[in-house]
Amino acid sequence: MITLAASLMALFFVHAQSSLQGTRGTDNWSFGASVGTSAPLIHSVFFTDIRPAFGLSINKQLTPIYGLTSEFMMAVNTERSTTDYDNISVFLTNRLNLNNLLAGYHGRPRFFEVETALGVGYLRFIDYSLNKNENSIGARLGLNLNFNMDKARYVTLSLRPHLIYDLRNKITGKIQFDTRRALWEISACVILHLKNSNGYPYMTRPYSYHYREIEFLNEAVNELRYENEQKSVELEEARSVIEEQQRVIEELRNQQLPAVEQPAQEVKPEQPVATGGYRAPESVVLFRQGSAVVDSGQLPAIERIAAYLRKHPGAMVVIQGYASPEGSDQLNIRLAGRRAEAVKSLLVNRYRISAYRIRANGAGLVKVYEEPDWNRVSISTIIK
Repeated sequence: MITLAASLMALFFVHAQSSLQGTRGTDNWSFGASVGTSAPLIHSVFFTDIRPAFGLSINKQLTPIYGLTSEFMMAVNTERSTTDYDNISVFLTNRLNLNNLLAGYHGRPRFFEVETALGVGYLRFIDYSLNKNENSIGARLGLNLNFNMDKARYVTLSLRPHLIYDLRNKITGKIQFDTRRALWEISACVILHLKNSNGYPYMTRPYSYHYREIEFLNEAVNELRYENEQKSVELEEARSVIEEQQRVIEELRNQQLPAVEQPAQEVKPEQPVATGGYRAPESVVLFRQGSAVVDSGQLPAIERIAAYLRKHPGAMVVIQGYASPEGSDQLNIRLAGRRAEAVKSLLVNRYRISAYRIRANGAGLVKVYEEPDWNRVSISTIIK
């Protein structure tokens, strides 16, 4: 009858796990180790006739409400008596979680939970009044007071006040509950829960979205799609601009550079002059105030020098850096040198011109143009 009632309970509550995660056959297993005491239920003084007991258990939680435990327990008698007896029991116990049954399961075990325990199994004991061992059918009734100790719910401390009955009447041979053949069993069990397929040591409920949340997420997705389309258009436009710039640069590379004649009086002493009065091609790179960084808009001027040097392997280039009169003299001298080195670095690293064909130095505060701002330049002059 007890087993039938437990089976009906399991069928009644099995629907509770249909919407839960972590309910596979390999989920919700745990192992326990118990220590405690036992004593006869009647005809004894509890604290005088108390006996030590210990045991092991394997647990399977079928739903948040219903579970099964297979448990082995042994009580040790410390003295001979006509009322006290040793016992070894192996029970299959049905557990019913009252908290989850009455208050519902919210996807996580509570810190404190109460379970009812109802089980049947094998009972072997020593009856000192008859001085022999007896095998019988036993029953277990009681409560499990569970404390889920750690935050992750991997460890449970269970306090278990149980009654153990010998169900077989020796005289009539019938199955009945007889307090004269029963004992108290009070134990503490430490239970270790294994991790489930959902990543937790317990069953979890899947997150349920409110329709307002779904609408909000759909709107966010649509906005991201629109932004992605806009970015794709901008990217395509940027690619078109890059392709046009590359086309212009390629045209500049293939363009034959003409020689530029300059009046003799405008040539500074630092600028090289080719023999025979011939003025080599020059290229001017403009800089921002206080900066030695070459802007992208100035690259065509450097491309022009690089293209000429590739077509004339015997030519060299002299790069003179200049600065406008703002700031201190020492700062301007250093800035002029850095501007010349910036142009040289681009010729060497980007356009693969050999460094031995390039001479870069800062001319400092030498005035090239009447307009002060125009002197923030580097001038590259070809030497044949």
